[in-house]
Amino acid sequence: MTELPARADLAERIWKCGVAGAGGAGFPTYVKWQNLDEIENLMVNLQEGEPPFYGDCWLISSQAEFYQKGLSKLATEVFDSVVVATKEKYRKKWFEELEKLLAENVYFPADLPLDVEDRQGLILAYTRDRYEISQESSLLWTVAGERVGGDLPTNHGWIVQNAETTYNILLALLEGRPVTRKHVLLYGPELPGRYFVVPIGTPVFDLLDAAEDMDLNNLEEPVLLDGGPGWCCEVERSFSDSVVSKRTNGLMIAGRDFVEEYREKREPERINALAAGDWSPTEDFPEPKWLEPDEVRVPLISNPLLAGGVSPSQPVVEPGNRVKRGDVVAEPAPEGISNYQHASISGGVTAVAENFITIEK
Repeated sequence: MTELPARADLAERIWKCGVAGAGGAGFPTYVKWQNLDEIENLMVNLQEGEPPFYGDCWLISSQAEFYQKGLSKLATEVFDSVVVATKEKYRKKWFEELEKLLAENVYFPADLPLDVEDRQGLILAYTRDRYEISQESSLLWTVAGERVGGDLPTNHGWIVQNAETTYNILLALLEGRPVTRKHVLLYGPELPGRYFVVPIGTPVFDLLDAAEDMDLNNLEEPVLLDGGPGWCCEVERSFSDSVVSKRTNGLMIAGRDFVEEYREKREPERINALAAGDWSPTEDFPEPKWLEPDEVRVPLISNPLLAGGVSPSQPVVEPGNRVKRGDVVAEPAPEGISNYQHASISGGVTAVAENFITIEK
């Protein structure tokens, strides 16, 4: 593990490695890190707010020593405190190793909210199990007694990142490694979730082929939904046009009748599938399956809904070019908020379109 870049260079390293929010809006992460003089603390949101999800817990558990060393560096050299906040019910399954590494800096629901000024360094905080909202403002109030209201956490001296985004930040800062892989759950109303680690731009059909027990023929009109059962939206693109982006953390497949039954009347773009029943995982948390597709379509913007606020990246390759995994294939737009994009597999560039770059092995 190498040393951190200078404090003033952290945002640029995150930017050049193409880190974006690994869930939610997929906003370019470097923006949060541009004004560190106004930031005192980092919160790692490890709430796993959607019931069938466990990828963040698996990631931080399997990489406990890496997280501990990397976050300790941030807590020592960049922030006053770094707080990892998760639910107490995950403790025995996922966090015994991290607890051992942190020793006395472990706190429980009865200890919350913490006075972080008196507890500096790297902290592990367990919230109550029924804490169901993963919104940053709720988490900051629960763990640190910080009332954000309608502001951003950065307005109150906090950066909040989820576990996978934090992992990508540490890889960028300590190893200079760009974002080329994504952890994603594929699931359905009556199907066990299948976790995958895949290159950015992996077609959804490749996930379906690898899942084996997910047969679209069993659904009269299959619909692809992006997100968890508590908050997901219908993907407007067809199955054949849909790929995994930097923000994709869950993809649900359901029939049209199911989707319309659980569509929110006040927010018709939202499908609230939690009402359909118990979404707890039906098996003993299998490790993610790693896929290596023959073709990827790397998006030039992680979330098309951000277009206007975020500018698509500009390709720097053309059909016929050979690239290696990690090579820059698109640079930020000259104006506005924009990100770097990297080849997620090694191969040949076969197409440069308005919204993506196709690479084949």
